[in-house]
Amino acid sequence: LLRSAVGARPVETRSLRRSQAPQRDGNVITWRSAPLGVSGTWCADTVPIAAPLLDNEDGTIQWNCLMPRADARVTCGDETWAGHGYVEMLHVTISPNRLPFRTLRWGRHLSERHAVVWIEWEGEIHRRWVWVDGVQQAAACLTATGLDLGDGRTIRFSASRDLRNQPVEANLPAAAAPVRRRLRLAIGGMQEHKLLSRSSLLAADGAPLDTGWTIHEEVTW
Repeated sequence: LLRSAVGARPVETRSLRRSQAPQRDGNVITWRSAPLGVSGTWCADTVPIAAPLLDNEDGTIQWNCLMPRADARVTCGDETWAGHGYVEMLHVTISPNRLPFRTLRWGRHLSERHAVVWIEWEGEIHRRWVWVDGVQQAAACLTATGLDLGDGRTIRFSASRDLRNQPVEANLPAAAAPVRRRLRLAIGGMQEHKLLSRSSLLAADGAPLDTGWTIHEEVTW
């Protein structure tokens, strides 16, 4: 559980104790974790996206974005947050140390009008996927300040702040020594940089079309 308030250091809580798996009922997903003291409900308001990202002799990566945007309500202790939410599921059968890329960039821009999701890999293979409201944008690319959607529109980030910037190993929960050793071997020297940014969708002439928020990250190893 990662909580990050403006002007305060992010707070993370971890647990290896058993929690209820997320439950899906139509376009609603609920989840509760007694060990973490958190519960939430996500109601989809956009169509899902699914993509087989990788399928080779070493394994597969199947990405299912169940809710590119959702009406979300999450309660933790005596605090409740409501706003735009996001739900995805990854099914991975390949060991992290056999992944054919060494840089992963991922992000989502959510607003009242749009949901934009992107994934980019760099390494032995270079692949990129960008979806705007569920439609893949073949000509889109990432830029130093956001995204070029390939049709004249751009997404520009501003007022960015770190949510996490540290080795992935630092996020591992307390576990028995053999388990931690296996996890360390799997994730190697992975470094995660996760940010929250204000984001604007701009027309070709720079006119603002939409504003929202983006969570985006870069993982390297």
